[in-house]
Amino acid sequence: MFEMSLIYLIGISVPESLLFVWAFYTLSQTPINIKRFFLSVIVNFTLVCGVRLLPIDFGIHTLLLIAAYIFTNILINKINLITSILVTISVIIIQFISEFIDLFIIGHILKYNMEYILSNHVAKVLSGLPAFIFFAFFVVLAKMAISKVQSKNYNK
Repeated sequence: MFEMSLIYLIGISVPESLLFVWAFYTLSQTPINIKRFFLSVIVNFTLVCGVRLLPIDFGIHTLLLIAAYIFTNILINKINLITSILVTISVIIIQFISEFIDLFIIGHILKYNMEYILSNHVAKVLSGLPAFIFFAFFVVLAKMAISKVQSKNYNK
């Protein structure tokens, strides 16, 4: 079971839900519908909090959330099944890469005490913020790569 404080909910879970839904729309090239966007953010936030509170291992959390994101994309964001699966897996991979880079910088380059950071809610939130920047950067790069490939295929 994952321990969530109010600081964690506001500092990590809400921005993460916003970024994930933005990434789903961006990478699927679906025009953003504001009502669906915020409904999806609320549903994803609720699902993430609910799943993280379950007394199960973290790998299972990830699998459950992947399934939840896919269904949310299909039912709320109106993204087709195949695109939803591809985009969701891409977003999860981008998240893992972003968090790995963030933790590598904090732990190995800056040499901060990871035990302290992971035990202190404020430090955990602050140390997680660079991962959001990396995440947004990688989503924009992926979007540019998708657009470039599509324009090459279109011009053939």
